[in-house]
Amino acid sequence: NPQSAYEYGRLLAEEMLGEKRHWILGPGVNLMRTPLCGRNFEYFGEDPYLTGKTAVAYIQGVQSLDIAACIKHLAVNNQENHRYLSSSNVDERTLREMYLLPFEMAVKEGKTWSIMSAYNRVNGVYASEHKWLQETVAKKEWGFDGVMVSDWVAAHNAKACALGGLDLEMGTSLFGKEDGLVHLVKTSQLPMSVLDDKVRRMLRLMLRTHVIDPHMQPKGSVQTRAHQDTIRRLAAEGMVLLKNDRKVLPLNPTKIKKLLIVGPNAAKEHRGQGGSGGVMSPYEITPLQGIQNVLGDKVHYVAGYTYEGTSVIPSSMLKQPNGKPGLMGEYWNNKKFKGEPVERAPSLAINFRWGKAMFGLPSVPNMPTNNLSARWTGKFISPLTGKAKLGTCSDDGSRLWLDGKLVVDQWGDHGKQTVMQQIDLVAGKEYDIKIEYYDNGGDASLQLVWQDPTQNSEAAIAEARDADAVIFVGGTHHGYDSEGGWGQNTHDIPNLELIGPQAELISELAKVNKNLIVVLVNGSVVRMEQWIDQVPSVLEAWYGGQEAGNSIADLIFGKVNPSGKLSATFGKKLNDYACHAKETYPGKLGPLSADPHTNYTEGIFFGYRWFDQQNIEPRFPFGHGLSYTTFSVKTVGVRVVDASTKSPHVKVAVKVTNTGDREGAEVVQLYVGDKKSSLVRPEKELKRYRKVFLKQGESKTVILELDFRSFAFWDPSTKEWQVEAGEFHLMTGTSSKDIQSTKTITLE
Repeated sequence: NPQSAYEYGRLLAEEMLGEKRHWILGPGVNLMRTPLCGRNFEYFGEDPYLTGKTAVAYIQGVQSLDIAACIKHLAVNNQENHRYLSSSNVDERTLREMYLLPFEMAVKEGKTWSIMSAYNRVNGVYASEHKWLQETVAKKEWGFDGVMVSDWVAAHNAKACALGGLDLEMGTSLFGKEDGLVHLVKTSQLPMSVLDDKVRRMLRLMLRTHVIDPHMQPKGSVQTRAHQDTIRRLAAEGMVLLKNDRKVLPLNPTKIKKLLIVGPNAAKEHRGQGGSGGVMSPYEITPLQGIQNVLGDKVHYVAGYTYEGTSVIPSSMLKQPNGKPGLMGEYWNNKKFKGEPVERAPSLAINFRWGKAMFGLPSVPNMPTNNLSARWTGKFISPLTGKAKLGTCSDDGSRLWLDGKLVVDQWGDHGKQTVMQQIDLVAGKEYDIKIEYYDNGGDASLQLVWQDPTQNSEAAIAEARDADAVIFVGGTHHGYDSEGGWGQNTHDIPNLELIGPQAELISELAKVNKNLIVVLVNGSVVRMEQWIDQVPSVLEAWYGGQEAGNSIADLIFGKVNPSGKLSATFGKKLNDYACHAKETYPGKLGPLSADPHTNYTEGIFFGYRWFDQQNIEPRFPFGHGLSYTTFSVKTVGVRVVDASTKSPHVKVAVKVTNTGDREGAEVVQLYVGDKKSSLVRPEKELKRYRKVFLKQGESKTVILELDFRSFAFWDPSTKEWQVEAGEFHLMTGTSSKDIQSTKTITLE
C-alpha cells in the first residue's frame, strides 16, 4: 500500500526532526535474489516494480518534511556473504529490468535527495568507483541532482571514487588526505569542474534540509501517542495471514477460558538488533504482552524452547523508581565508583558492550569505553511462580542483589563469563534489584540474564492438551536476519529452517490441540514443510517494531482484518530458488586477488518469474495473503487508448467486491505477459496494483493504467527500451498464482 509507505516515511521524518537530524539512510531497495540474504528484512521483496513504488512513497513521505531520504545500495548488493570483496557479475538487461528499476523510480518519481553506493563490486569495479552506474546512468540519464554517498568504509581510492561519480565518502577520509581531492585538483588529476559539481550537490542537500538555515526546519515530535498508534496500525497492515483452515482465526476473547502461548519469540524482544538497521526503541511489546493485554490471566505461557540457554532480561520485567520500564543507572568514569557519577540515565535492559554501541546496544554519554564503573537500581518483576536462574554475564566484575541479598558475586578481573543463581520466584511480585559493574581495561561488557524454567517441550505439550487454543510464536531472530558484519567476517542466513527444534515442537503441539496457530516473527523466507499440513492457521508477522505484540493481538482477535500480501515467494525448499538451483550463490569466495564473484546467470528469472518459468509450485506465492472476509476480482473493461508500440496507453477497469461478512481490504494485482517476443520474457510481471478497502457487500471499480514501460523490455542490441508489436495478456488477481481474470490486447 503506497499510501501506508508514505505515512510511514512521514512519521520517520517527524521523529528525525524531533531529534534535530536531517538525513535518514533509507530506504533499502536491493531485491531478494536469495532468501538467505541477511538484510532481506530491511528490503521490500523480490519484485522491482513493487519495490520501486514502495520506495517512491516512502521517499515522498520523508522528504515532505525536508528530511533527506537515501536510496540504497547501488547496486546488486543481494547478499551479505563476502559483500566487501565479491563482484556481482550481471548483464545490462538484467540490471535495467530488475535491479536498477527501483533506483530509477526513486530518482524520477520519488526525487530522492541522495543515493548510497554498495560495498560490493559490480562487474569487477567497486560500486563507489563505478562511473557508469553513478555518473552515466544515475546522474546523466535519470537526472539525479542529489548526493552520491558511499556506504561506510566502502570508498577505497580517492581518485577512482571522485572520477567515478561519488560525492561524499563516509567511514573513511580519503578525500581529505594529503593525496585527496585538493592534491588531485592541484596536480591536474581531477578537473575543478568535477569538484565544483560535488560541492554544488552538497550545498543543495544542505539547503534542502535546512542545515544552512535551521530556523526554517519544520518542528518534529518523538514517541507521541499518535506515532505509537500509527506504527501499531501499519505493522498490522503489513502482516500476512498465510493460512486459516476452519476459520480458526479470529479468536473470540469472550469464549476463551485458557489460551496457551508457546515459542521462542513469544516473550523475546528484537529491538536494536540486525545491524545498521537496528533501532533501540524505548520499549517493545512482545507477542505475549500484546495477547495478555487482551485476555489477562486467561493466558498461560510456557516457552517450550528458547534460542539461548540464557537471555537478556527484557524491559517488561524491570521497573525504574518512577514506574517506567527498565532500571535507573549511575555511571562513573573510573573503576571504583569514586566521586559523583558523570551520568545518570535509565536503561531499558542491561545489555552493554562499551565502545560497541553502533549496532543497537545502548550507549551512555560522557563515558569511556573501559576503566569504568556503573550501578543500576529498580525493581525486578517475576513473570512466573517457581524456580528460575538469574545472573550476570560480564567482562570484568559484576554483582547482583535481590531484596538486599547478594545472589551473584563475580567481582574481579576476568574475561567474559556467566554466573547464575537459582531463585524461588512468585509471579507478579516486585523484587528490589541492584547490579554493580566495573571494568579494568580491555573489552567491557555486561548483561543481566535469566534462564526461563519453562523452556522444555514436555511442559508445553502437557499444557496444550486442555487449552481452547494454542499460539506458537516462533521464527528466527537477528542473529540470522542481520547485516553481515565487517571485513571478511561476513555472513548470511545459514538455511531456511526454523531455528532449533521448533518444527518438531509445532508438530507435537498439533497432535494434542486442533486449534494451533503459528505466528512467525522473521525477516525472510522460512521452510514449513514439516508441519504446515498439520496446522490450521499461520500468520506471518515479520519484525513489527515496538508495538508488534499489540499489532499481532489486533489480528488474532479480529480487531483488525488481515490485508497484508507476500512481497516474496515462499518456496518449499532452498533449491526452488534460481541462484541455488544453478549453484551460483554465494559464488566464488576468497581474497580480492582471487577475484571473488557471483555470476547472475539466472538473469531476470528469479522470484515468481523463475517459479513460473520452471513450473515450480511454491508453498505460498508472491502476492498471497488471506483475509477474514472474501473478495471477487474481475476485469470488467479494457480500453486501448493508444495501441502503438511507441507510446502504448491502456486502461484496465477491475471490479472488486467484498463477498464476505465483514469489512476488509484486497490488493488488486495486474500482471502483463508478452505472448511472443524476440527475447525470452517472463510468463507474467507485476505492472500495477491497488489496495481497495470495502465494507461488507460493497463493490468498487478501479482503473489501472499501463504505459510504455509496462510492456517494454531492455534490448541489449540497441541498448534501449523496446515494445514489440503483438499480443499481450493482462492478468488480474490476488496473487501471482491466483489469476481471476485474463484479457488479451494487441499492440501495433
